[in-house]
Amino acid sequence: MKLLMRMALGKHRELPKKACFRFADGIRRCGDSVTIKYESNFKGDVSWLSDYDMVIAWGVRRLKPIHQADKNILVLEKGYIGNRNEWVSLGYGGLSGQSRHIIGTEPRWKQLWGEDILKPWSMDYDHVLLVGQVANDMSVWGCGGIHKWYEKVADHYCSKGIPVAFRRHPLEAIPTPCPKNATMDESETLQDAMKNALVVTYSSNVGVDAVLAGRPTVAVNSVSMVYGWVGRKLDEVGSFDREPWLHRMAYCQWNLGELKDGTAWKHYRTHYANRNVWETIRHRRSCRCFLPGPIPKGMLWRVLEAGMWAPSGSNSQNHRFLLIDDKHEIERLGEMKNPHKLVKNAAACIVVFSDNTAHTIHKERERIIWEGLWPQNCAAAIQNMLLAATDLGIGSCWISFFDSMDGTRLLKNHTWRELFCDYDVPSEHSIQGLILLGWPKRKVGGWPAGDESHGGKSVEGRTLNRFLIGKK
Repeated sequence: MKLLMRMALGKHRELPKKACFRFADGIRRCGDSVTIKYESNFKGDVSWLSDYDMVIAWGVRRLKPIHQADKNILVLEKGYIGNRNEWVSLGYGGLSGQSRHIIGTEPRWKQLWGEDILKPWSMDYDHVLLVGQVANDMSVWGCGGIHKWYEKVADHYCSKGIPVAFRRHPLEAIPTPCPKNATMDESETLQDAMKNALVVTYSSNVGVDAVLAGRPTVAVNSVSMVYGWVGRKLDEVGSFDREPWLHRMAYCQWNLGELKDGTAWKHYRTHYANRNVWETIRHRRSCRCFLPGPIPKGMLWRVLEAGMWAPSGSNSQNHRFLLIDDKHEIERLGEMKNPHKLVKNAAACIVVFSDNTAHTIHKERERIIWEGLWPQNCAAAIQNMLLAATDLGIGSCWISFFDSMDGTRLLKNHTWRELFCDYDVPSEHSIQGLILLGWPKRKVGGWPAGDESHGGKSVEGRTLNRFLIGKK
């Protein structure tokens, strides 16, 4: 494999340089070649990128030329747990929680940090700790102005009679003014600041510190490494089982020794993002047992995009998708559909509809032909999304769903429109299927837990002759 590493220059670059050089050593130990080029080489014509299989870069700034060259990107950043100058995060294609981290199956977190890293949950609080972030950092882009967000949060809790303390980011070049309805936190340490507090952050790594400390936490943006595990809305507070989360976190970051000796690259190389299409097809399995934990929004969008590119009769492109990744909504759907446990355990689901107005230009007598195409078009989209999920390491299961299920035991005597009454599904749409998504209990490439066989038919020992129809 031929790799290119983009090195950034400038101040505060000691860890990036150390990490990149050690990672390059580890890559070479594994028998792959890596070329290091500095950031200045990526301006202007970058057609030379076609010579490389992948680009490795510290951070996600100025990646546009690499994206335009349609190259896979492995992003390095500071780690999240422990001394952040000794740990490095690795993930494909994005920033922190929005990147694709490759999660292994062997338990690793207790060996790295020990069980004492988790403090007991203490959900009582008498004030809110509003966590500041660097205003021009990539992690707060798209929020409409982080200072406005601070004011909005402070106003929200003030209206409920809850005091708000604002803690500035220690590395801010220009100190952020305290929001009007908050007081400035003067605590010497973060641990002191979090005492008796509900910790609220946009996407700061303080969310990780708060979860480890057992404090109630809210993180509203998917860049955060605790997004989806803790509250995503300001009034959404609750605890959760942190061991599955720590299992994932242990595979999101690697120490400098693991970068240098090749351990980190061996793990990520095995799951290289450009997996051979044939291997993806052969490794896809229906997964009915999921580990707890959310799926990053960026990965869900990739799955949906795969569905968008599916073929359709007369190029009608009439497949439509409804993404549901709110855990409360998924549990509600599970209560209304059999088998309910299968639905309730998923981290997200995609409901697939056909838009039945896509063929109105055709004569009415041909409608029966186009009605026959609707489920076929959607089936092609569903298969695309199942394969995309497999490639991303996500477990998936295709659940049958169609109009004639209304009023049956499968919907517990409900109609499918009752199930999705909170969503703006046009009357001209017909339901064609449901995809459940989540982290599989066993590694992708092996059998998902409980799926060695289904319906009494083994999935092992398949031969092509069994599926061929011959001439009379």
